[in-house]
Amino acid sequence: MSAQSGSTRPPRLPGGAPGGTDPHRARTPAPGGITDPAQEASTSALDALAWLLDDIVRIPGINLRIGLDALIGLVPGIGDSVGAALGSAILVGSVRHRVPVHVLARMGWNILFDVLLGLIPGVGDIADAAHRANRKNYVLLREVIENGQQVQAGTRGYLLRAGLFAAAMIAVLIAAAVFTVWMLAQGLHALVT
Repeated sequence: MSAQSGSTRPPRLPGGAPGGTDPHRARTPAPGGITDPAQEASTSALDALAWLLDDIVRIPGINLRIGLDALIGLVPGIGDSVGAALGSAILVGSVRHRVPVHVLARMGWNILFDVLLGLIPGVGDIADAAHRANRKNYVLLREVIENGQQVQAGTRGYLLRAGLFAAAMIAVLIAAAVFTVWMLAQGLHALVT
């Protein structure tokens, strides 16, 4: 336990990586409700993923942080789909933490909206970087855990609802990826012919 913070959460390095502190990470809720070390380790790993995807680099002068999601999103066609697939790990982790399905739906919307923003050439990539779906989803997860809102219902019923939701989200993301690749193929075909 840290003498200064009174928390068992590992310190973060500059830039928000695990190991030190970073004043720019003020949006992440303070860890007050997690007492299980395994649960803390799991949420810390999801925090590190959100940091990697949305916050790894600060752009000087405009106080905007971007991550790999924004950089991968610059690749036409598949970049946003790959970023969404990586960000879906936070959604899957949230199912493991028994986050209510309505919160999972909000997380899914954040991911889908991120993909839809990325489909707009140029401006969409900037808006995608500012949207920070992965950080938003991590904050939603922490709020559910810290407020004790995790689902206590039977495992079978929750997993069925959460699994159906996850399958629907994956289907929508695959459809978006296929549509994007199809649009690129059509555009390339029009240029060639």
